Amino acid sequence: MTEPYKSRKLLILSLGLIGVVVASLAGLSHRLEWVASLCSGFGDGCRETAEYSLFGVPVWLCGVVFYLLVSLLCVRSYGLLFWVIAVGFGMELGLMWTMFSMKTVCVFCLANLLVITALALCSFEKARMWQTLAVTLAALILSTVVISHEKGSDASAVGKQSPALAATVGGQVITYDELVQPVASRIYDLQQQIYRLERDRLDSLAAKIILEKEADKQGKPLQELVKEYVASQNVSVDDHEVENYYAENRARWVDYAGSEQELMSQIRAYLQQQKVQQKVLEYAKSLGPKYDLMVYLKEPRSPSIQVSIGKDDPVFGPENAPLTIVEFSDYQCPACRKNHEVVRELKQVYKDRVKWVFKDFPMPGHKWAKGAALAAHCAAEQGKFWQYQDLLFSSQEELSPDRLTQLATELGLQLEPFSQCLNAGKFQAHLEKDIEEGKKFGLNTTPTLVINNRLVSGAPPADRFKQIIDEELQKAGKNG
Repeated sequence: MTEPYKSRKLLILSLGLIGVVVASLAGLSHRLEWVASLCSGFGDGCRETAEYSLFGVPVWLCGVVFYLLVSLLCVRSYGLLFWVIAVGFGMELGLMWTMFSMKTVCVFCLANLLVITALALCSFEKARMWQTLAVTLAALILSTVVISHEKGSDASAVGKQSPALAATVGGQVITYDELVQPVASRIYDLQQQIYRLERDRLDSLAAKIILEKEADKQGKPLQELVKEYVASQNVSVDDHEVENYYAENRARWVDYAGSEQELMSQIRAYLQQQKVQQKVLEYAKSLGPKYDLMVYLKEPRSPSIQVSIGKDDPVFGPENAPLTIVEFSDYQCPACRKNHEVVRELKQVYKDRVKWVFKDFPMPGHKWAKGAALAAHCAAEQGKFWQYQDLLFSSQEELSPDRLTQLATELGLQLEPFSQCLNAGKFQAHLEKDIEEGKKFGLNTTPTLVINNRLVSGAPPADRFKQIIDEELQKAGKNG
């Protein structure tokens, strides 16, 4: 046996063993967190491809068997190795074709492609070039058809299954969708609360480690490092901040026995401490990349809901816009008023890229909210919905019937048809339909936004709102 021949066998054997490791990791990518983290930066590709199968056998397991067979043949029956590797190479190309056609990326699949390409090059013989191409092409076609068929069959089977059961009562079933959908918003709010608690704790732990490392690097005690940084930031609390905090938490001071001056002093000290802690956390966060900070804690996914858009729903923006934002709102809600100003700005920023849809969801206890909603739809009959809405949200007076008429006059609406529409409750059925739809999704706060079927409760700050829109536009661009 010649030396080059021995070297080739040894290389093929080594590649076969490497392939066993890569294929095994692919199978473990949705079972072990540390393995999944290797693929976390590329989306859900590893998890999705781990579910592919060939003739009912998971693809990753087929890979393990293939590489074990390559290793065995390399030792026992080298003559068959050429055919096995040609088939495996074609199968791998078929898997890659399927993966890219689904617009997903799997790190382990790419690593596997490198291994099997190296095997194909090591076993290649010029005299068998046409045989290699024929076998590889046949395997590619077969694997593409089989994987696509089995993947499609799985999806079809899921579609044909009955919805997951939560309970049965007297022969009647209660599905999981019936259980969850009406409370999806509240469940998401709770998940967000848990996430924020976990994230705050994580940020605190990470900051401590980062600052300790930075202190060691600078040769200073940790307390000295923090003290020097805080001193450089000139953190202060002004009287206006103290007064605002006092006003917002007035109920907490009912039983306070000390003097007002002492109370204000305590509030100032508390706010000062909060600002200092925030500055220290921001400092530690800025040092995160320096110390290879990687956060794997995932924010909970917002529930996906399908909102119907009727012909009477007010719409701003082009019908074919890549992004649709539906807002459930209340004209007496302070947070809705604040959100309205943000929405007005964003309409100018995104223009024809976003279609805005407004739905009424007056909260219980808001005396004038339903009347204001009906008035806005009456203004819509004269083509002035959005202008009238601006007046409603900016009004400093309560939205009584007289005030609604006054706003119509300011806008230059024809008062007689406006008043007839309002007094007759012409859009009452439409209003009730919006309310019922909101209740169906478990909405319990306003404003609530549905951004391309993604539920967002409350009024996000302008920068966060913009971030969400940009994320969804990017998704729409990739899917388009």
